[in-house]
Amino acid sequence: QQQQQQQLKTMLSKSTRRAALKSGGGDIGKFSHALRSVTLFLVGADTTFGSSSSLTSSSSLGSCKYSSSSQNHYSTTRNIGGGLRKGVLGGTTTTNFSPSSFLNHHHRNYNNNNNNNNRSRGEKRRQFSTKVTLPDLPYDFSALEPIIDAQIMEIHHSKHHNTYVTNLNVTLEKLAEAEAKNDVAAMIALQPNLKFNGGGHENHSLFWKVLQPKKEYSDPSGELKRMIERDFGSFENMKQKFASQTVAVQGSGWGWLGLNKETKTLHVVTTANQDPCITTGLVPVFGVDVWEHAYYLQYKNLRPDYVNKVWEIVNWKQVEENLVKALM
Repeated sequence: QQQQQQQLKTMLSKSTRRAALKSGGGDIGKFSHALRSVTLFLVGADTTFGSSSSLTSSSSLGSCKYSSSSQNHYSTTRNIGGGLRKGVLGGTTTTNFSPSSFLNHHHRNYNNNNNNNNRSRGEKRRQFSTKVTLPDLPYDFSALEPIIDAQIMEIHHSKHHNTYVTNLNVTLEKLAEAEAKNDVAAMIALQPNLKFNGGGHENHSLFWKVLQPKKEYSDPSGELKRMIERDFGSFENMKQKFASQTVAVQGSGWGWLGLNKETKTLHVVTTANQDPCITTGLVPVFGVDVWEHAYYLQYKNLRPDYVNKVWEIVNWKQVEENLVKALM
C-alpha cells in the first residue's frame, strides 16, 4: 500500500506539485475544478487506503478514489453549483481517467499564468451552465379560441416568452462569469434581471400548462375541489376573489392561486411585473397573466372580460397535479 501511494506521488514532478499547491492552497472552497481533489491527495491531502487496494480522498469540492486494477484509473465526484445558482446548476458530475491523461490534463490547466488560470476557471464555470429553452406549447396556437385567439398565442409564446428565455440565458452567463471572478457586486447587480427574466420564464411555463381547449374543460375534482371549498367556501367564491384581485393589478402583473406549504391552505395573491408567485411565500398551482400583451389585441382595455373568460379554458386536472406536487 505504501508503495502504491509513493508511486502515485512520484507521477508528479516537483514543479507540478508546487503549481498545484499554489493554485489550490488555502482557498479550495472557491474553486469548482473536479481534478483539484486528485491533486490534493497526490500532494498530501487526507488520504486513506481501502480494503481492496484503493485510495480515497475528499475535500470541499467532492471526493476522489484511486483503484488498483488491470488498468489503473481515478474517479472524481464533484459538487456543482450552490449559492445564487442553487437549483439551476446543483448536482454532481463524475469523471474517470487514466494516470497519463490526468497528468496531461493537470499540466494543461495549472501550468499557465494567473490570467490564463482565471480565464480557464471562467470557461469551466460557463461550460456547466445549462441553457434555458423555450418550452413547446401543449396545444396549437388556435386551440384556445375563441377565448384567446391564435395571433395572441403565437406572439405571446414565440415573441414575449422567447425574449425572457433569451435574456435569462444572457443573465446566467454574466452571473457565471461574476461567480468565477468572485465579483459579489456584479452578482448583486444582476439580481433584478435574474428575477425579471427568470420570473417571466417560470410564470409563462406554468401558464401554458394550466390552459386547455374549451371543449376539454371540466370543473375541479378530488383534493383540489375539497381544498377550494374548505379555504374559500365554494368554487364560485374562489373565482370571484381571484378575478377581483387579478383585475385590480396596477399596470402589469399576475394573479395566482397558491399553496402555503406550512398551513396546507390555498390563497389568492397577485404579483407585479414578472415577479414569481414564490416571492409571496406561496407555491403557485394556477396563474393568469394580466400583462396587456396577453389579451389586448382581442379584449382591448377590457381586462375584466379577459380574466372572466379564462375560466372556460382552465385545465383543472393540471392544477390539481400542481397542487399534489406542492403538497409533497
